[in-house]
Amino acid sequence: MPRYATLMRFDLTIDTPWAIGAFTRSGTTGEDAIQAPIQRRPDGSVYLPATSLVGGLRDHLGEAASRYLGAEKGGDTVPSQIRALGANIVGQVQTEEVTQVCIDAHRRAAKGGHLFTREVVPKGTKVQWWLLWDRDDADPAGLDAFLDLAATWQPVIGRRRTSNQGWGTLQAIHHHTIDRRDPADLTWWLDERRACLVPDADLTGWETRPGESPSSEPSIEYHFEVADPLRIGDGQPSQNADPDKNNVLYTKTEMPADSWRGIFRHRIAHILKVTGREAKGIDERLFGSARTQGESLDGGTRGILRFESSPVQLPDGTTPEPEKLPCLTQVAIDRISGGSLMNSQTTAEASHGSLYSVHYLPPGSTLSLRIHELQPLTDEERDLLEAVVCDLDEQIIGIGGGTTRGFGSLKRKETE
Repeated sequence: MPRYATLMRFDLTIDTPWAIGAFTRSGTTGEDAIQAPIQRRPDGSVYLPATSLVGGLRDHLGEAASRYLGAEKGGDTVPSQIRALGANIVGQVQTEEVTQVCIDAHRRAAKGGHLFTREVVPKGTKVQWWLLWDRDDADPAGLDAFLDLAATWQPVIGRRRTSNQGWGTLQAIHHHTIDRRDPADLTWWLDERRACLVPDADLTGWETRPGESPSSEPSIEYHFEVADPLRIGDGQPSQNADPDKNNVLYTKTEMPADSWRGIFRHRIAHILKVTGREAKGIDERLFGSARTQGESLDGGTRGILRFESSPVQLPDGTTPEPEKLPCLTQVAIDRISGGSLMNSQTTAEASHGSLYSVHYLPPGSTLSLRIHELQPLTDEERDLLEAVVCDLDEQIIGIGGGTTRGFGSLKRKETE
């Protein structure tokens, strides 16, 4: 057994919602099943595999990764010096279900059969990850070199990273080195070590290296003011209201990152098409591509733009409360008679759904779009982003639901 051992605890905070996907549905086997569940332990608690963290740390260490974590592929096999132990989620976390739909770019409406639910863990999750470094020499300089590199790590885990999921911060690295030939250290290792592995254990006497994760400030930021009523679909079925109003459609108060990403992706593809330029290369670089059938496991790419969700503020600067938002009442038209569909039917059951109320965020509300560059953009790519923003400002395109019915227009707002 190696003489020296350094036990390390990485304290992480996952600042955005996150999810590490499982292979099977959860819940019931019918339509209510979650199509994209997260991984769980046998007792049902949320599970964060240490392998997800190791992969991110390896990418961060770069050329030094093979020294500490072993050779990954090709060449001579080099075992890892550092063992990745368990990752403990501190406290109980309650997962959320998010409903999402694929949009038909030509009709600007939802595609049939593409509504699905996915499971996420809310932001603010605290994680304590343990690592063990066994070695024959004390090598304090080597330990300091590893800590210097690891302290600047920004952990990113799970899926949908370019839609602002799974981004975290390294708060601190606690570490303690023992000499197994020292009786006191060996006694601690055999008798007291386990007490330190529980969440939020007392680590008195351990050394602490503060984390230095990069700033989360965006590279690009645009500010908008709502010009027309704005409704952001919540993916929930319409709810019953008064007897004379069959349906009530509520709105989210935050523009999802996925929606922003879809708007920019489809609009940039349209701009490239009408200007006669090749769209595939730029599209895959900015927004990524899936692995195609028959391609190797290394196939597919991740985009270089990370979009944040955009909370909406009311004109007076306050946070909206969904149940207190204004609404518009609309009615479906009978294409045969040209009158109200409800009045064209003989029974209330036959006309169900023709009269409905739509809750909306009022004109004058504001929101900001924040985009992070995971790699530097070229001048052409920046121009394309600016072109999409100009189309939003000129109200050629809109956001949210009902953009063909007078909803979702924005105008750009310059900051002071």
